[in-house]
Amino acid sequence: MSLQEQTINDTMAEPKTACDDCIHFYTRSFIPTCNAFTERIPDSIWFKGNLHTEAVEGDRGIRYEKIT
Repeated sequence: MSLQEQTINDTMAEPKTACDDCIHFYTRSFIPTCNAFTERIPDSIWFKGNLHTEAVEGDRGIRYEKIT
């Protein structure tokens, strides 16, 4: 792969979030969702890197669990 192709791939890739490594995460679309937040993952988790290891309003008792 050329440097130009790699740069294009890196630029177009979506940023990785903590949610990507969680067993409860199931939709990486325009509106990210998971088992804890079936309507929408809160911005404080999705954009700000909160690992969601503590209670967040509306999480139904489901917390981040790393995929093993």
